[in-house]
Amino acid sequence: PSSMPSLEHSSKPTSKPSSTPSKEHSYMPSLEPSSMPSSMPSSSPSLKPITMPSLEPSTMPSLEHSSLPSIMPSSMPSLNPSFTPSLDNVVISNTASQSCNYFPDGRGVATKAVDGNTNGNYFAEGSVTHTCVQLTNWWRADLEAGYIVDHVLVYNRNDCCRNRIVGTSVQFLDANDTVLCSQSITAVNNVYNLDFSGSDYIMCASQAR
Repeated sequence: PSSMPSLEHSSKPTSKPSSTPSKEHSYMPSLEPSSMPSSMPSSSPSLKPITMPSLEPSTMPSLEHSSLPSIMPSSMPSLNPSFTPSLDNVVISNTASQSCNYFPDGRGVATKAVDGNTNGNYFAEGSVTHTCVQLTNWWRADLEAGYIVDHVLVYNRNDCCRNRIVGTSVQFLDANDTVLCSQSITAVNNVYNLDFSGSDYIMCASQAR
């Protein structure tokens, strides 16, 4: 190539680019991106995107998700939002109580129902609550705050006596122990997933304590 710069632009890229920047912009895209940001960015997307973040975010959505959070979040909603709800167990073990304990040695106490162990074999795991033999038994947990409750999971005993839970009501109470709403257990299952997210339970779940 000539040691003198050309006075006119070539329509083809040079095979040996100059280390000195051109005084005039070329209208052909570069085959290799520059490591320095352009003072005059192109309106067309780069064929080979740079790994450095943009100083001024694009108004067009990215075709690929970044693993890093945006420095300047978009004002537009995500095209692919997450629908996974936050599933937090709001029952605290030390607030559980029950009408009475069947065993005087500490087995079957109320906190066993919310200790995180869902094994229903009473004698193998010992993580099952057990009240006395009477008609007015109850078990309760104070949430100690107001929560919006969507579901209540009840794990039944499964080594025997699975039918004992039939007829039980799961109730939401307010701070004055007034029953706001309830659902009854009418069949024998190992696990009951009671849905309180419907419109009939909105006020109930939001006021319960």
